[in-house]
Amino acid sequence: REELAQGRSAECEADDKLLKRYLHILVRPVSKQTPQLANREQSSGVIVIQDITRRKQDEEVLRTIHTGLELQVERRTADLRHANDVLQAKIAELKRSEQALRESEERFRQVITSISDHIYVTEVTAGRQPVNLYLSPHIEALTGYALEKFMNSWDFWLSTVVHPDDRTIAAQ
Repeated sequence: REELAQGRSAECEADDKLLKRYLHILVRPVSKQTPQLANREQSSGVIVIQDITRRKQDEEVLRTIHTGLELQVERRTADLRHANDVLQAKIAELKRSEQALRESEERFRQVITSISDHIYVTEVTAGRQPVNLYLSPHIEALTGYALEKFMNSWDFWLSTVVHPDDRTIAAQ
């Protein structure tokens, strides 16, 4: 009433539990400038009632969907945090393993370089092809041939360094 008396609109929403409906109510004052209302002391207005039940139902559905999505985001975020923690632990373990490997390789190099004999590691592939994986750096001093010649071809070893009488046995 006060708002109408001051010439302002008023509105509200109501939950009609009896009809199970939601209503939007808008009251607008009517100007006293019209001849019919000019002499009245009471304020007059127009009341507009709009059924907003469907909108309220849609809002509730959206709230439910929003809540479900928020829960999914929380679960997925927790899953990602856990996966990230696992990956961080694996990365830390890999870094420790890499460091241990570097230290082991360094010790291996120190041992190998302190030995004046020739040491080699050769792998025989599934096709029975020998492949040099490692040759000690002393091979050049022992044979007079560059390390690369031995690494690049197994045949060089057999045809050049192995005594001709031993080549058949060495080839097996």
